[in-house]
This record gives sequence, structure tokens and C-alpha cells, in this order.
Amino acid sequence: MPQLDIRNHFLEASNHVCKMTDELFPDGFQIFPSNDLRLVDRPVALGTLCFVGLCLLLITWKTVYNLYISPLRNIPGPPLAKITSKWITFNELAGNRSLVVAKAHEEYGPVIRLAPNELSFSDRSCIKELYMSGSKFPKSRRYVGFASGTRASFDMTDKDQHRERRNLVRHVLAQSNIDECEQLIADQVRKSLYWIPRVKGQSVEIMLWLRRLMLDTAGGLFLGRSFGALETYEPPKFLGDLDDFFAIAALRWFAPWILVILSILPFSAVQHFLGAQHRSYEYGRKAFNEYIVQNGRHSGRIDLLTKMVATQVDSTQENKSMTDAEIADELGSLLVGATDTTVVVATWLLWELAQRPEWQKRIGQELRENKVEFIEGVPRYKSIKSLPVLDGFVMESMRMHPAQSIGLPRVARTSDASIGGIKVPAGVRIPEFPISNKRIADRVPKTTVSLQSRNVQRDPDTYPLPQEFLPERWIETNGGTKEMKDSFIIFSKGSRACLGQYVATMELKFFVASFVNGWNLRLGKETTEETMKQADYFLGFPKARECHVVFEKVEE
Repeated sequence: MPQLDIRNHFLEASNHVCKMTDELFPDGFQIFPSNDLRLVDRPVALGTLCFVGLCLLLITWKTVYNLYISPLRNIPGPPLAKITSKWITFNELAGNRSLVVAKAHEEYGPVIRLAPNELSFSDRSCIKELYMSGSKFPKSRRYVGFASGTRASFDMTDKDQHRERRNLVRHVLAQSNIDECEQLIADQVRKSLYWIPRVKGQSVEIMLWLRRLMLDTAGGLFLGRSFGALETYEPPKFLGDLDDFFAIAALRWFAPWILVILSILPFSAVQHFLGAQHRSYEYGRKAFNEYIVQNGRHSGRIDLLTKMVATQVDSTQENKSMTDAEIADELGSLLVGATDTTVVVATWLLWELAQRPEWQKRIGQELRENKVEFIEGVPRYKSIKSLPVLDGFVMESMRMHPAQSIGLPRVARTSDASIGGIKVPAGVRIPEFPISNKRIADRVPKTTVSLQSRNVQRDPDTYPLPQEFLPERWIETNGGTKEMKDSFIIFSKGSRACLGQYVATMELKFFVASFVNGWNLRLGKETTEETMKQADYFLGFPKARECHVVFEKVEE
């Protein structure tokens, strides 16, 4: 019968396949208990074989493409980087990215391939093409990981949207406005000095203290009120949320599937962790609403929130202003950005200062020679702003220890983009698979490009003896040569430059001047070269995330 013939042909073919798969799968795939599993386990084995074979074929094809066909195939770099992005991802998760990339540039040259679709540049001449106004390389979508349902200027990747928002925000953070708010910053620094006499001669961990100080300063400037972090024993909950904030941002970029899994786990601690970014921005929204209720829109206060609200009152049809929701989003973003970034730089600054008593004496002598007046331990900023020795020390510390020493990622979106004469493809599309009329892969991520501050700020052609801490390089050149200033990218450059750089510089100079005036600093025994190794995540905290300093009273 025809049906019997078909069945016989099927069994014959099945037996033939089984003989072939027996060599590869001698034990079979026994899913169900049975005396004869030939018609059960062999199809499973065959399916598994096909799946594994297809995966191997795909991996082989992608490897061949990345090595021999990709437009980036001739760019040098570590062998693994040409095949997979996991190489650089592993080093970033291990906190070694900037050091590994710097060594790779030393070995392979000024342009290297960090991943199949990622390039790194180390030449100072590339800064303009990458980061200055008119650049053809917008921010990578990596910055979206910092958003939590908000639309703040920092995480905007669209150039036009960012330009419009930045124009509304930057005048609020203009130098003249910050100068008007100087007393708010000085008051917090002054408050932070009160505890020093009580711990003199003792080894004190200063990083947590700096986080409290920066948080209260940011709160006073941007929210109209401090968090009271310097006045309480327990650290504010916001600092814990801030730690979780950056952890979530990293997961969104490297392993978003982990967040998906975590989101369905019914554990309150997990859900609390996942809500950190939302809570961080919610501080801004809540503070804005409280401000409006308490002060209205015509307050005579001097904080920056008042100036933001004033832009609404003074706006016209031609001169647009931000909505309440947009102001709240910016406040949350500024609060996050103004805290730990400055903490990182300040920690390294005090670490350098504490191990250099000769520079403490030089800065102290400069303050005395210029008759700088201190009001309750803190000077007026205009009296220290341009002091060359103080400025040189702060600049050198920022050169050696930027808040973020890894590259700021940008993407190529146009086919005519180039950097340093190297054409950067807008996106690498894997061609059709040779044995198929269907595409097995669509567009992989657009080519990512970056230039890290560690390379350009330690370039021996610009900074002789670049690994040495030499503040005199800034003093002897009246604030730095043109090449030094051009390659100094701790605050980035162009339209994406840090809006709060003037605030940060003011805070750092306040710290050094206030500490040197009356106190000698030295490192505590707990702090060693090992504990202070830099860990490169988004921010470059010391490995131990702590730094111990001893304050001793200057003998008159």
C-alpha cells in the first residue's frame, strides 16, 4: 500500500540518519524511558546537530567577515578585539579599560580597533573632529542608560534636541551666576571644616566626607536646600541610590537582559535597587514642587533653581523657556552629575596634596604673600581664583586623575565621516550569507569612536615626563601652553562640555586653600599604592573606594 511504502521509506531514511548520528551521539538523547528510543531520541539529536552546526557556521562567517571583509579590517589592534566586543567589555567590567586601551595604543599606534565596530584614537588632533562643535559624531546610545523616563540634556543623543535644551540651561550655569552663588558653596565648605579639630592627629576616611559635602553643595545650588548630609551621622539615602544609579546604567549597556530578569523577581530589595535611577531624578522633581509651593515663581533667592524659574517668568514667544517637567529633569541630572564626579577629582587631589608637604608649604606661602583673607576658614574666591601655584597644583591633579579617564563614546551616522584621515563607516552591515537568499543578520551597532583623556593628557609630546606629577609645568607656562589646553579634556569639549566645570573648579580651589591654611595633611597608614589604584568604571574611583588622611595643626 502507498501509505506503507511511505512509512518504509521514512524508516529507511531514519535508520540511515541514525547510523550517521550514532557516531556523534553514541549514548543518544534519552528523554523518555523506553526500550527502543530510535524514533524519539534521534530526531532530537538531529535537531541539536543542525542547531549546533548552524551556530558554528554563523560564528565562522562573522569571524571571517570581521577579519577579512569588514571596512575596519585593516585597523590594527589586539587580535581578540577584531573578532568580538567581549574583550573590551571584560576589561571594562574589571575596571581596567583605560589602562588596557593606553597600553594597546602604545603597541599598535594612534588608531586601534577595540571591537568589531569600535575604534579608539589617541592623537590630540582628533579631539576637534570627535568632540568639538560641528562634529559628525553624536553621543552614543550608551548615555541613554543614565535616563529613567527623563529628558535631561546630559543623556540626549539627538543633536538638535540637545542644542535647544543646552541653550536654555547653560546661561543658568554661567560664570557670573556661579559667582553670585559663591556664598552657598563657601558655607558648605565652612561647615565641613568644623569637624577637623575634633579628629586632628587621627586617620580619617575622607571620601565619604567629600560625598556628603558635594551632595549638600549640589543640593544648595540646584534644589534650593541642602540634604543635611554634613549634619547627620547616617549618610543620606541618596548616596546609596547614586551607587545603584551607576550600576543600573552599566547593566543597561552591557547586559540589559539581567535587568529584565531582575524586574520579575518578587523581592523587595531587588525592586528597590531597580528603582534607584527613578528615585535619583525624583529628588529633583520633588524639590522643584516644594520650591514652587514655598517660594512661588518670583523668589529673591540666589540659588540656581531660582534662576531657572526666572527664565520662565521672563520668557517670550521668541525666547523660549523650559517647562516645569523639563526643569525637574535637569535638576535631577545636575544633582547626579555634580556629586560623585567632583568627589572623584577631589579625592585624588587631596591624595596628591597629602603626600607632598613641599607643595602644601608653597601654596600656603602663596596665600600669605597675597594676603588672602579667610572668613571662618574659607577665602573669597576672587582672591584665590588666579593664584598660579594653587592653580597649577589643581590643574596637574586633574590632568593625572580625571573623573572619567575612559573615552567618551560617539557614533558614526554619516557615510562621509572621518577622523584623523581615517574613514569611519556609518554602520557595518553583514552581507547576505553566501549559501542563503535570506539575510541572517541585520545591522550591527553603528561604529563607536572615542578618545580617552588618559592618552591625550599623558602624551609625552605635550607633557614631558607625563607620568610625573609636576604642577610647575602649568606655573612656568602661565596656565599651560596652547597644546596643553587643547588636550585637556577632563570636562570634555565643545557643545557637550561639562556645564558645571566652573562650579567644580571653584570647589576644588576652596578645599585646597582652606585645608592648607592652618593644617598639614599626610596620608593615613590604611592608604597605600594598592588601595589607591584606579578602577575605571564610568568614574575613576580608587580601587578601595576610600582614602585616609591625617590632619595636623600647623605650628605658628
